[in-house]
Amino acid sequence: MRTSKWFSHYKYKDNADYNIFCFVHAGGSSGSFSGWAKNFGENINIIPVEYPMRERRFAEPMPDSIQELAKNLAEENEDFFRDKKFAFWGHCTGGLVAFETAKYLSLNKNLNAEYLFISSLTAPEFSQVPDISGMNDEEFTEFIIKSGFVAKELCENKEILEYFLPITRADFAVHRSYSTDKIKLDIPIILFNGTDDSISVSESQIDAWENYTTKGIEKNYYSGNHFYINEHLAEVCAKLTSYLTEQEKS
Repeated sequence: MRTSKWFSHYKYKDNADYNIFCFVHAGGSSGSFSGWAKNFGENINIIPVEYPMRERRFAEPMPDSIQELAKNLAEENEDFFRDKKFAFWGHCTGGLVAFETAKYLSLNKNLNAEYLFISSLTAPEFSQVPDISGMNDEEFTEFIIKSGFVAKELCENKEILEYFLPITRADFAVHRSYSTDKIKLDIPIILFNGTDDSISVSESQIDAWENYTTKGIEKNYYSGNHFYINEHLAEVCAKLTSYLTEQEKS
């Protein structure tokens, strides 16, 4: 049984063939993935990634950049990533963290994910969030609800909101400061989006992920908004399984 402060809400199956590491959206925590495992068979482990500032790591500050966050994750868990074949799933800001972690592992550890699954996110150069530093909590809450950047249920409970607002601000800060170079990874990039997402609306900006892989991209669309996955979780998990299963056969 492998353990790490970076991973939470999972049961590790030693005999599984694959690990899917799951990176949450801005303002979220690893608990968002706690129900995913039931949608997968015995050959796949679902490993939710826990960022600093939340749950068991609430006392740890967020790093100053997504690259630093990715480097820390990769360096502190190299043996974990070498344990089995693995893939990354990242939603919105989590997609950037997943991409940078995959890039760091590839360039520095000669470790390549089988797939990079990116959800609700345009290519990195088009992924922007507004400057929220001048907003008070009320303005910021109104903004994240209207924009759809953060799951609405996080804003409906006052206690939960008070807990997650500082986390969300920190996540937005590292996302806003993010930039990257166009290094092509030898990893297929599989894109998932909602048809009514008001954030990831430009097809050309989604297609620009082609500039970051030598293995090509594939696109999957589901009805719904930025959080389409809330209505299509079983379908998405089945799709992830099919990719890994086909990869295993080839």
